[in-house]
Amino acid sequence: RSKPLLSKPMLRFMFGHAVYQFIVLCVIIWAGDSMMGIESGRPEDIKHKTAHDPCASDTNQHFTMVFNTFVLMQLFNEVNARKIHNEINVFDGFFSNPWFLGVMTTTVALQIILVEFGGRAFGTAPLTGNQWAVCLAFGAGTMFWNALLTFVPYEWIPNGEGEEGAEFEAASRMRLDSSLKQFSSNPLGRQSSFLRGSRRLSKSMEAAHFGDLSQGASSRRRSSVGSVSDVNLASEAEQVANSEEAMV
Repeated sequence: RSKPLLSKPMLRFMFGHAVYQFIVLCVIIWAGDSMMGIESGRPEDIKHKTAHDPCASDTNQHFTMVFNTFVLMQLFNEVNARKIHNEINVFDGFFSNPWFLGVMTTTVALQIILVEFGGRAFGTAPLTGNQWAVCLAFGAGTMFWNALLTFVPYEWIPNGEGEEGAEFEAASRMRLDSSLKQFSSNPLGRQSSFLRGSRRLSKSMEAAHFGDLSQGASSRRRSSVGSVSDVNLASEAEQVANSEEAMV
């Protein structure tokens, strides 16, 4: 109970990437329009534009880039989050999880649809190839930033579980991942495990049924022995009575 909820690797990961994303978003919001040569999408500039032209659209490429870059940073960060114990290669075992690949592919496809076809409903404007490249570059930058974060020593983090706890957690996770990979990569192993479990269940059911039968048989034997003893006692009493009558 006394241990902290978040370990030091987790704190380093969360706050380290928060710093990177904050800097990137501030750069795009305050300097993205001038860097890309596009119309500003900041609220004060939008109000100024709509004041002079009420029919002007409030969607623009500037803040679409802000939205797109933020989402792409989260997508690349999902890959980083797979390895948080000083592993440099975050792509290790990346293609071994079809569910993760499916979620990533679906999210990317939906993001492209929202950006290119969202329009006024989602407040987005279609981006050019160069603008997409800039968003992807900022998003992929989280992976390089994550590699730099692995060199931050745990001693610099004031709170959280220590390095020994992190190493124990990493070892446990590696053992769990290896066992899960071995189990998922061997369909025959899954079938044999299922058959072994079925056989154990059937054997336990047979044992329980045999126990019930044995208990019933023993109770029947006890009742039959009791009835035989009762008959013997009755016959002995009858013989004693007959002998007494003969003596009289």
